[in-house]
Amino acid sequence: MLVDIYKVKRASNPNELVYLFVQAGRKPSELPSEITDPLGELIFEKCLDIQSGQKRIALDTDQAIQDLELDGYYIARVTFEHEVTPV
Repeated sequence: MLVDIYKVKRASNPNELVYLFVQAGRKPSELPSEITDPLGELIFEKCLDIQSGQKRIALDTDQAIQDLELDGYYIARVTFEHEVTPV
C-alpha cells in the first residue's frame, strides 16, 4: 500500500515524534478536523510502500494498513527515552 507520511511539526512531548499516514494522493485536509486539528501543522515527509507483515522500525505495518483501510489514516507515535548517568 502506498502511503504519504506527514510529520507533526511540534509534538506536545519533546521526546516524541508523531506522524500521520494517509493513502498516497490523499491530503490530510480531507480528514475530519477533529483528527487533524489536535495534530497542528503537518509537514510532508515522504511517500512509502508498506506491506502487511513487513518489519519496520517503530511501525506496526499490519496495524497501519488496517487503520488506513478502516479509518483512512494512521497515527504513529515514536517516543525516545534516554538516561543520563554520571561518569
